[in-house]
Amino acid sequence: MAENYIKTALSQDVISDIQTTLINTVQTKQRHKDYNHVVGVFNKAFAYTTGQGLDTYLHRIRSREDEELFKQRCIITSHIVPAVINTCDFILNKVSRSSAIYCDYVNTDTNKENNLIETENKFYGNKSVYEFIKTNQRYYDRSDPNAWIIIEFNSTDGTLLAEPYPFIVNSKQAIDYEYINGILNYLITEVESKTYKNLFDYSIYTPNQNIILKAQINEKILGSITNDLDTKVIDNITYIRLLGRLYSIEIPIAHNIGWVQAKRFGYKYDGVTYGRTFVPFWWDAEPYLNKIININSELDITLTLHNFPQKLIYTNRCNAEGCNKGYLPDNSTCGVCGGTGRQKVHTTGMDVLEFAFPDSKEEMIELSSLIAYIYPPIDGIRFTNEKLSELIKNCKEAIYNSDTYTRSEISQTATGLNIGMESIYDTLYPYAVNFADTWKFCIETISKIIDSYENLIVTATVEKDFKFKTKSELIAELNFARLSGANESIIRAIQYDLMLVMFDEKPSELIRYQTRDKFNPFSGKGEAETIALMSGNLIPKRVKVLYSNFGNIFDTLENENENFYELSFEKQKVLIDAKVDMLMNELEASTPELDLNITGDEE
Repeated sequence: MAENYIKTALSQDVISDIQTTLINTVQTKQRHKDYNHVVGVFNKAFAYTTGQGLDTYLHRIRSREDEELFKQRCIITSHIVPAVINTCDFILNKVSRSSAIYCDYVNTDTNKENNLIETENKFYGNKSVYEFIKTNQRYYDRSDPNAWIIIEFNSTDGTLLAEPYPFIVNSKQAIDYEYINGILNYLITEVESKTYKNLFDYSIYTPNQNIILKAQINEKILGSITNDLDTKVIDNITYIRLLGRLYSIEIPIAHNIGWVQAKRFGYKYDGVTYGRTFVPFWWDAEPYLNKIININSELDITLTLHNFPQKLIYTNRCNAEGCNKGYLPDNSTCGVCGGTGRQKVHTTGMDVLEFAFPDSKEEMIELSSLIAYIYPPIDGIRFTNEKLSELIKNCKEAIYNSDTYTRSEISQTATGLNIGMESIYDTLYPYAVNFADTWKFCIETISKIIDSYENLIVTATVEKDFKFKTKSELIAELNFARLSGANESIIRAIQYDLMLVMFDEKPSELIRYQTRDKFNPFSGKGEAETIALMSGNLIPKRVKVLYSNFGNIFDTLENENENFYELSFEKQKVLIDAKVDMLMNELEASTPELDLNITGDEE
């Protein structure tokens, strides 16, 4: 029978204090002290990374732009800021795939470890905790670093494991929270009701107990509760009136996790709030991005409205009856020329001006004298475009403190390149540490929920060298290591880095490789050395049988066990040993006894 964490009810006084904190927050519309600031950061970061609402940050030049012209500017402008940010933080994808991040756990209690493996591997759909963070950490760090990941869970009757899952609230929804000595004491959220449109549910998360205020629509019950903060119990449900609205109070069984099951995605401290809140990864480039928005807009306007030859032609005066320079005798506007006093001519490149052939050659007029084209100077356009490219380059340098990823041609020494990469690694290191911390938080919280925390050892470490090497570089490095007689552990490390690159988009294949490599008795050894060892007498027969049938054994186990690569090491080893035992028995049974009587003497 599956076990879950033992839920021990808290005292009524503790529950009452938690409930009072939640109710007072809703009744007084209380918000944490940095609420307006983080919402502003969220609005700007979301606009800059998605392009939605980015026109808000365009500067209207009031001295020469009225409302209509500014609307035209917004229509013409095609924002490039989201693309710039994407090129600046695309490298974050590589961080989670780097061998520099090591995240693993083990439990001396095999049952508890298996329960944790089973549960965390379906944390989000069929994705593990690591895969979930890999997908979401970068997104929220760039668009809303003050968003929270909350580990919710579906309760069971105790015969099945609880099912933890992620619930994310953004900066606007996290209305209040409190830290005491750097530890989260509570978090209060305001989330739109799933039942009633335009109404909100409120929840408070504490280390041991959560309470929910659910919006209700029942005029009869609301009418029976006269004043705000008054409560009424109907059919074992407690209702309360707050700001003229009706809520039901839900008090789940205490989870007693021991800490608030919530953590923010961000890691880069916001200096404006003295580090109480976070800003996006790319925030150091914000001043340059502000310039890019407006300079890019000017370039778009120039290319759309001015960067084409201006056509100048003579036109005939309007010949409408009574028209005098666009106006009729009663001072009304001429309906033919629209008040211009000139006959209408073509206005698009598809139109053609037609002239009848004259009666004689002498009457023919040179067409070039009828129409003149004025071409705009391109110096201003070239300068604007160059300035835009310079600002994009400045963004990357501001974020990474390096120009390694901004040079179109790399013509520098190895020392210079190494220094540039070290600057990039220094920038990425805090992000990687936060990534590992978020993973560890999720694993430990899940283990608490399903009662697998006892004897659990979680390892989440980050190296400073992220080893961003290509497949070709790693293959060359591996060949050199083997030719130079490098230590076996060094060769295995290079092999692992190579597999990370090869299975970049295939995490299941990487796990498959890791498992097989773990049981490969000659992992890291060259072909010649392996053949020599297999031919000698220093290797036990059991090892030789395993290696000789290595592929067949694992292929068979894959077919016989659907989730073979998700099993614990101990279970995998038992299955592999059983296959080796079976093969050894078959070999012994099929090997004929040798007649060692070579003299031919008979008894």
